[in-house]
Amino acid sequence: MEFRWNRWNEEHIGRHGVLPEEAKAAIENARPPFPLAREDDTVYVIHARPLTEKEKRRLRRRSK
Repeated sequence: MEFRWNRWNEEHIGRHGVLPEEAKAAIENARPPFPLAREDDTVYVIHARPLTEKEKRRLRRRSK
């Protein structure tokens, strides 16, 4: 999966306190049906938000 970053999407997610590496990790660890399959594997992040405490706990459990 290739992530496409430019100034706009990096600044946009940054306003929500999210780093590109965090957005990438969230997408790579998403459960089906997300991310949706496409013909190519290029991802362009247009929105991000901080994880809730509940989401952080769930992600930590899955990564063990």
